[in-house]
Amino acid sequence: MSGLSSLPVELLVHVFESATRLRDAAALSEADKRLHDIWNERNDQIIAAVLQCQIPAFEDALGLALAEASIEALPPSNPDTIDAILYTTGKLPLRAHVRRLLENAQLADSATCVWSAWIAGLKLSNYRRRLKYSSPHASYYLIRKLVLSSRCRYARLRDELYSRLNECPEEDLNIHDELCTYLCGRCPNEERVKHGISRNREDWSAIEELE
Repeated sequence: MSGLSSLPVELLVHVFESATRLRDAAALSEADKRLHDIWNERNDQIIAAVLQCQIPAFEDALGLALAEASIEALPPSNPDTIDAILYTTGKLPLRAHVRRLLENAQLADSATCVWSAWIAGLKLSNYRRRLKYSSPHASYYLIRKLVLSSRCRYARLRDELYSRLNECPEEDLNIHDELCTYLCGRCPNEERVKHGISRNREDWSAIEELE
């Protein structure tokens, strides 16, 4: 491995960024001390490059992950500190958010797949054209952030999201609305549960009705 590690730093960073999985990049960092040092020094850059290839709408995914992490870290007795905590979580190394990013990406993939399959099964629909030129993953993360801002009553986050919606092209707004409507009303119950969406009331058990 001495031949590889003798290459210029920027070229070695590019080698790390070319990994298809983070575990492969991490394994390469263990080959010798110089590679390990480069991995540590450029960790955020390398992780972001690898994940951007794996996660569609990566910046939106990261925004959701940071918001979730900050709200989970929020002291229940002091909701006014959320902006400071969001700033702090945003300054953490990217590796601190990898697990959450990958878990949310799997959910976004799942939601997009079932929605795409449903659209493909429609006899006549303009959905196909819109889906082809849109980013359902970005819509999914936006919807999740809107729900999060509502549940935690985080007014600033909600206002920022509404401001973003106000600036959206009509085509994008339609995609956001259609994906949200599908997830809440039309997708299979087992899929809805994965996204934290309640099942149809008629599907509740007698015990659940009493509760």
